[in-house]
Amino acid sequence: MESVYNQLTIWIVIMAFIYVVCVTFELVIVKRIVRKKYLMTVKQACLLSVYSVVALLMMYMLSEISIIPLDKEVFIFSEQDISIRIKLPVMGVLLFLGQLSGVVLWQEFQKLKNKNLKIRKL
Repeated sequence: MESVYNQLTIWIVIMAFIYVVCVTFELVIVKRIVRKKYLMTVKQACLLSVYSVVALLMMYMLSEISIIPLDKEVFIFSEQDISIRIKLPVMGVLLFLGQLSGVVLWQEFQKLKNKNLKIRKL
């Protein structure tokens, strides 16, 4: 039983490192895409953040489902179904791309809105 906990600890440390690398990579991508910063209302920030919160809760629920504590052992679903090790990170990447597309669409909307305001002033 102790070896299972040692293995879980090692996997948690590895996943934390991978998480830090992925977040750094995502920040670099966002910084390259978002060139100009626009002011955002609280409502707009909340609407853009809803997707992230839902994605975070969904991934948390999936990770909770994949590890099931039993009486004297722990059932780890990813050891039984190897494809889940690929599916969960792919889902994370797809959720990030969805959030990124929302930010990009909002940025484009702000550009068009500013351009429309400049035309009206002329």
